[in-house]
This record gives sequence, structure tokens and C-alpha cells, in this order.
Amino acid sequence: MRFFQYGNKAALLVGIILMIADSFTSIAHEFGAWQVGCMFCVWYSVSAIREDGRINKKLKKWFYVYLAIVFVLAISLHDSADSPSATVGKSINQSLKALGIKDR
Repeated sequence: MRFFQYGNKAALLVGIILMIADSFTSIAHEFGAWQVGCMFCVWYSVSAIREDGRINKKLKKWFYVYLAIVFVLAISLHDSADSPSATVGKSINQSLKALGIKDR
């Protein structure tokens, strides 16, 4: 018996909804909805590759490696987009300086 045999398309839908919810609600972001959504989307892709009989085994392995790389990049780049820049508090815009607003 295959795990969630008929729920592959539902996994894709849930993954997309979680990734969208991560952008709009802070509670979803707090619980890692982006990571779980990415995992569901990769799960759908892996199951679609596995079930396709037209793809040979060597190409399937390369697709699995590609999906693993995409998953790691999606997780790492999303986390880096949320982190503040290291130089945010160190500079003040030149137009603000011209208006007389001083840097703290």
C-alpha cells in the first residue's frame, strides 16, 4: 500500500496554500508554513516522477537530485529574505540628511 495513494494533488494544493499563508499571516510564518508547503510541493513532484513510466531510472535520479537542490534553495533563500540587512541602521539616506534629519 502506497502512502497517501490518492492525495498527491491534494498535497500540492495544501503546499501552495501554506506557502501563500506564510506570506500573509504571522502565525503561519511562526510555525514554518513555508517549509512545510515546500515539502508538500516537492512530495507531489517526486510522486509524479516516480509514477511516470516514460522516464528511465537514470533520469529519475537526476530529477530527484534537482528537486532536493530546489528544496534546499527555496528554504534557505526564503529565510535569508526575512533577515534584516546588517547595514540598515548604519546609514541614513542623503535626502534625509539634506532635510536636516540627523542620524541617531
